Amino acid sequence: MVLTALPAATNAQTQLSKAFTDFARNKEAFVTKDFGLTKDPETGKKTSQYTIYNFEMPASEQTAIKTLLNAFEQDSDEAFNIVSGDMRNPQHSQNSKVALAVGDARTHSSVSIGAPGCQYIYALFLDPEDPEKKYRYAYAMEWKTEDQTISGKLVITYAIRMDKRIGNSLRTDYFQNFPQQIQLPDDLESALESASRIEIPELNSFNFSKSIHTDGEGKTCHATFDPFTNVIINANANVTIIQSKSKECKVETTGNSIADYHFYHNQDNLVINSSNSSQGDIVIYVPQLNTIIENGSGKLTIDEMATQKLALVNNNSATIRINDLTAQTVVMENNFNGEIHIGGVVNTAIINNYGMGNIHAADLDANNVTINLTGTGNTQCHADVSISGTLKGTGNLEYSGNPDNNSLRREGLGSIKHIDRTNQRKQGKDYQARLSKAQKERQEAIRQAQKAREEAIRQAQKDREEAIRQAQKDREEAIRQAQKAKKKAAKAAAKRNRN
Repeated sequence: MVLTALPAATNAQTQLSKAFTDFARNKEAFVTKDFGLTKDPETGKKTSQYTIYNFEMPASEQTAIKTLLNAFEQDSDEAFNIVSGDMRNPQHSQNSKVALAVGDARTHSSVSIGAPGCQYIYALFLDPEDPEKKYRYAYAMEWKTEDQTISGKLVITYAIRMDKRIGNSLRTDYFQNFPQQIQLPDDLESALESASRIEIPELNSFNFSKSIHTDGEGKTCHATFDPFTNVIINANANVTIIQSKSKECKVETTGNSIADYHFYHNQDNLVINSSNSSQGDIVIYVPQLNTIIENGSGKLTIDEMATQKLALVNNNSATIRINDLTAQTVVMENNFNGEIHIGGVVNTAIINNYGMGNIHAADLDANNVTINLTGTGNTQCHADVSISGTLKGTGNLEYSGNPDNNSLRREGLGSIKHIDRTNQRKQGKDYQARLSKAQKERQEAIRQAQKAREEAIRQAQKDREEAIRQAQKDREEAIRQAQKAKKKAAKAAAKRNRN
């Protein structure tokens, strides 16, 4: 099957563009094409594009795959990122599916590569015609050999770079019912440069410091900060956030591996960076929290949180878990292959799943839910009054509750399913109650053990002081007895001399 040439993308990936065009014309391959292009209606500038060639050909055409792989290698110096993976044995593979964004990664579905049983490779190139260096081209190939047949797909997408989609202001429709919008740094690098940073090399003095080093021996280090309500995590750390009753914002770190964490405070934002990939533990004590942006791949846990509004943005492969949230409005956004688990009670929940990861909000009792799904990840939620939104991706939606207003629309391949989770939700809440009780009992046991330890230390100190006093008393008594004996001997000697 002969197809028209691929649209010229850029001169940065010359060999790949030519190789993709030549492959699409391969008469030995059966090829089908999906194509989409969006332009700004005012400027005519391209804002999104995807081209997908699904192919199937005889296994004897291995040379065609090798030619494409050679093209990736020849253009690798021009790419700012190139990655290959092997999913032929997923149980033993460190690789995972990859979502290649299209446009702003929200309006359009991403294109996934890395299906089970396949090998894949992709490369990212800046658009040389974009003076702001905001957009990029992605070239990708996925293939597998099975039953004497090679099948797979070639992909080209045009999108905003991921780092340009991270750290900007939250969209105004997040909290449209609230007059004050949460503002985050438009340019994270500028925010970091302008933020105050104090280097303290010693481990025993971290008050008001902005840099923490864990020595790998499990020691706890502390830092205190001016008030902040937004947390941006750029480290692969295991973060626990605790809502404190005091107004003080404090951070603790511990770890059995050496890790360096750098904390930047800028207005209402706390930015956490790490100079290496080691995972330590970070505990954040904060009285009020409005926004969490997770750009790492660790775990973020909140047991209980009460706030008027909360935005959760997962831009990477982290796992975010909030067991009990009480809020007026919560916004959840998943942009890659991370997970969000959330329970509690809210009035309004806005759920945006643009990536491959799943959002588990079945245990979040919400009156009103708004859904926007354009990715491949699945979503679970609960709505009592209303549920609305659009499914444009391949991910599935499961919702419970009996909302009077239901205006869900399905425009993609994903399914919408209403389920009765009464028993599951009850069991889940019972489990959470037991878990919470066990955690409180454990914390109480730790407090009691600490109390006993402190009492033992006080008693030991008291015994030591008493022993010192007794030894001093015995020493003084011995000195008195010695002086008394000396005087007695002197008197006896004087008596003998008189005689």
